[in-house]
Amino acid sequence: MAQNDGQIRKDMFAKPTLTFTSTVDKNGVGAIMWKQQNAYRWVQNKHGSALTVGQVCFHADGDAANFFEKVYDGATGDLSFMAGVVQAASLAADSYGWIQIYGYYASISMYASGGTAIAVGDSLKGVNAKTYVVNGAATGTAPVHVRRIIALEALASSVTVATAKKGIIACL
Repeated sequence: MAQNDGQIRKDMFAKPTLTFTSTVDKNGVGAIMWKQQNAYRWVQNKHGSALTVGQVCFHADGDAANFFEKVYDGATGDLSFMAGVVQAASLAADSYGWIQIYGYYASISMYASGGTAIAVGDSLKGVNAKTYVVNGAATGTAPVHVRRIIALEALASSVTVATAKKGIIACL
């Protein structure tokens, strides 16, 4: 392998395709890959069922030794541990795949929960046992959690299902 000049090389990962999934660890679970201004982490889905593209997942505080390796839906005690956004069309339970942990993404699952609309610039947070984000703090106010998503598109309070919208992921 050639000397590392500070740039991420495509040959550093067995399968650098972001939609790739595997039943075995092909890339070193917990590893981070940068592509331009976006960052991705190779994780194992321990949610119990498949996670799909755009869904938000979380780490669990009970995984102290392997904290950045496994992802779940957000249990109440884990909502401050937002992990990122799933990249694969379907990341089966116990399988491995990439999640985006930093940067712009065009299809993040958001929901205008309880009639609270989402405005551009709002800080979004997770919800107990869900794989989408809701409004956590309005633009210009302190975010609820350090790991969060910032909305780049508005979502009206009349929308009654999780909807794919643009956002900035900040889950490093």
